[in-house]
Amino acid sequence: MKTILTAMILLASTAAMSATTALQKEDTGLYPASVRLGKVYLTTPDCPPNAMCAPMVYADVTVRLAGCLDRVGTVSSKVDLNEDRSQARLNISVIAIKNKKSASVKCIAAPVKLEKVLIVGGTFAAPEVELNDLNSNGQ
Repeated sequence: MKTILTAMILLASTAAMSATTALQKEDTGLYPASVRLGKVYLTTPDCPPNAMCAPMVYADVTVRLAGCLDRVGTVSSKVDLNEDRSQARLNISVIAIKNKKSASVKCIAAPVKLEKVLIVGGTFAAPEVELNDLNSNGQ
């Protein structure tokens, strides 16, 4: 029974991963990308007339890629807030997709991509955010 349950979980997680990280013809594999926390900002979404919309806090996260033609695949994040929502810990893991043409292309600078991550909604102040890069911590 445990074997069947394990197989079902593995199949479901593989299906979920393939839905978010679709490999293309030139892709050769996946690797964990390193991330760095950028700007944390409060924004109010565009609301339709006569609607109430809550402000949202986002963080810009810079993803460092290994090759010039590599791309960001799956970005997984979870935010832990303290009780008064003044401090947040952003736990994040980014999977990058390696492209075989990256080996023959030379970059002037290390390739980076900017990802926007939701920290918290319905708040009126941006919390102090600490980044926990799950890829670099080996978790």
